[in-house]
Amino acid sequence: MIRKKSTGHRCTGIRQICADAEINSIAPKYAIQVGQALLDVFNDRNKSIEVRRRALEAVSPLTTEQVKTAIKTAYESLDERLKISAVYAMGKTVTTNGCLSC
Repeated sequence: MIRKKSTGHRCTGIRQICADAEINSIAPKYAIQVGQALLDVFNDRNKSIEVRRRALEAVSPLTTEQVKTAIKTAYESLDERLKISAVYAMGKTVTTNGCLSC
């Protein structure tokens, strides 16, 4: 078996699933399940900041109101690490006008 070289980011595969979901190359029901699971992780304050950050980064390609809210919440956080992930997520979010509040 040939293994793809790791990029160092463990959420790359999940993020790709979200990106594929956004362009409808996977079934919508799976996109909803994956997106909701990632948002649940992000919203779980009992999870470590690092786990929550990776969940936010992974879900960022999905353009739902819940994802926009999660990004905004992270950006407004007092934790600098969450803010950094929010900015990263903003860059990965697929929007037609580039505006999270629109």
